[in-house]
Amino acid sequence: MSKNITVGIKFIPAVHEDEVHNTVDKAIAIIDNWGLKYEVGACNTTVEGELQDILSKVSSLCKEMEKHVGRFAVFLDIDYCRDGISIDDKVEKYR
Repeated sequence: MSKNITVGIKFIPAVHEDEVHNTVDKAIAIIDNWGLKYEVGACNTTVEGELQDILSKVSSLCKEMEKHVGRFAVFLDIDYCRDGISIDDKVEKYR
C-alpha cells in the first residue's frame, strides 16, 4: 500500500534580484504539471505524494531548470510518517 508524505521544495536560483520571481515561477509551473497536490508558500512549495515519485520529479525539475538558469540550490524538507501524512493533516487547524 502506498502512503503519501509531504516534501517542502525550496528552489533558490543564482540570478540577479530582478529575475528571481520569474525564475521561481518557472519552477512552480513545472511542479504544477506533476499532477500532485501542492501548495505554494512564502518560502517554499510543499508537495504531497509518494517519496520515490517526488524524488524522481525533483531530479527532473533540476534538469529542466538548468535550461533557464546556470546555477541554483534546491532544498528538500521531507516529512515522512510511517502511516502517511498529508498537507491537510498538517495545516487543517489553521484554515
